Amino acid sequence: MNTQECRPKEGADGTKYNAGGWRSWADIYGPGGWCVAEQPVATCPCSWYGHDCSRKVAGQALEPSRIPQRRWLQGVAVEPPAAQEPPPAATRKRPLIF
Repeated sequence: MNTQECRPKEGADGTKYNAGGWRSWADIYGPGGWCVAEQPVATCPCSWYGHDCSRKVAGQALEPSRIPQRRWLQGVAVEPPAAQEPPPAATRKRPLIF
């Protein structure tokens, strides 16, 4: 899910990656990296967070779903209602559990 500016261009040992990343490993996963540090030296420009950049920062616009563009997913995958913008109201009341 992450873009080129959020991918490392090399590993921790300096081995070059062939994934098209633009950032150094230390910017992302090093002691001051945005995926590790409480107060990172650099920040991710993509508005995503998490160890795999799978969570969107609250308040940022969501990207459109790719399910309609991929025929092989259309019959088996459904866009979850909670992922829609804006999220719909609850479809059922929560049960009372005592």
